[in-house]
Amino acid sequence: MRLFFFLSALPLALFVGLAARRLYSPTAGWIAVLLTLTSVVIAGSARIRHDIGLAWMVALSLWLFAEAVHQRKSWLHAAAGLAMGLGMFAHYHAIGLGVVMTMALYLPRLFAYPVERRENFRAMLFYIVGGIGGALIVVLLQILPQWEAFLRERASRVPFRLDVFIQNFLDHADSIGEHSRFELGLTIIALLGLIFGSLRRRIVDLSLLIACLGGIAALALMARGFLHYIVHIMPLFLVATAGILSRLISQVVQLDLSTTGAAAARFSIVPALIVAVPFAAVMAGEVGREPISVIRRNLPLRLEIPAVATWINENVPMGSTISAPNWYYFWLSDQLRFITPYSVYKGLGNAHVDDRVFYEEWAAISPDVVLSDSGETFCCFAGLVFEPEWLAAQGYQEVVQFETEHGRRMMRVYVHSRIADAVSSQGE
Repeated sequence: MRLFFFLSALPLALFVGLAARRLYSPTAGWIAVLLTLTSVVIAGSARIRHDIGLAWMVALSLWLFAEAVHQRKSWLHAAAGLAMGLGMFAHYHAIGLGVVMTMALYLPRLFAYPVERRENFRAMLFYIVGGIGGALIVVLLQILPQWEAFLRERASRVPFRLDVFIQNFLDHADSIGEHSRFELGLTIIALLGLIFGSLRRRIVDLSLLIACLGGIAALALMARGFLHYIVHIMPLFLVATAGILSRLISQVVQLDLSTTGAAAARFSIVPALIVAVPFAAVMAGEVGREPISVIRRNLPLRLEIPAVATWINENVPMGSTISAPNWYYFWLSDQLRFITPYSVYKGLGNAHVDDRVFYEEWAAISPDVVLSDSGETFCCFAGLVFEPEWLAAQGYQEVVQFETEHGRRMMRVYVHSRIADAVSSQGE
């Protein structure tokens, strides 16, 4: 199954490459294919999730739009919209992203080309009709047959507050860096290139800039920051990155060395280098610090055991039940009975059951130890079980805290009163 999801990057690379080729150049198309196949974010689709399906539809919609503009065929605009609507089969985020794609792809053209305004407006209508058609197909085949489950699960996941939106926006944007700082650096360079291109009235750059930033904004309105959701709009960033890189390459090749300064300023190479050179230096330090030496000396590649996991193994009685984020399974499952709040939630048979039911189930299990990690994100339920007041009411007390370097994450260990004495005696 993991192999299937990993290989799903192949059709995505095809759609992304075709879109970049039509929007920018053949060189951009090949760069886009290479970027997609080497993208850590896209490789994350091997987690066996449905997000890659929506990424397919976003890339396909973008490519069909580019073909529609090039060939001036209305049915291709409708097909592009249809692809976006069918993306709901993979994830309902396609609704918000479909609105963003409509605005990003068509509004700049409406204002930039007054002579062709009627034709572009007609093209936008075809895209919208196609999108509605795709959405209706999903409603008929997927939503209506499971109507009660749909109503039960479609509760809003985020409150409509400005501070929450801003935090969600930053979290979604940062998720690229959570996968790969190198990929985040390329994305930043691409966004800078799109900004400079937009200032020079390049409509393609402006459309992609609106689509990329608008896509993050749409995700922020629909869901809290979650590592997997950035996959939905990653094709937009990949096409943009390929387009900007291909443009920089072509401009460097064409530079007249006798007027390098003027040419660099003209083609915006200097701003790109201002970002790229320090970033390359930082990445060289990160890459060269340890991994290369490990490979050179043929040492085993092993994750360092977190200090909090070491403390738990040394101080918690063997056989105790512990609730912790899933990535601690590798270090805490040998001596302890390991559960995660998410596994309890999914075990109830529904990804969006009433929170009260979940809390009752979790309290009935009543693990001996709770490990709270501020780095854990919650897709489908609130983190109430990790609130100190709620845990105290369930008979837990905090016994130790751990903080990662630079204080970016905080881990807290809570112990139930029934084993508190045993933990204390072992820790002395």
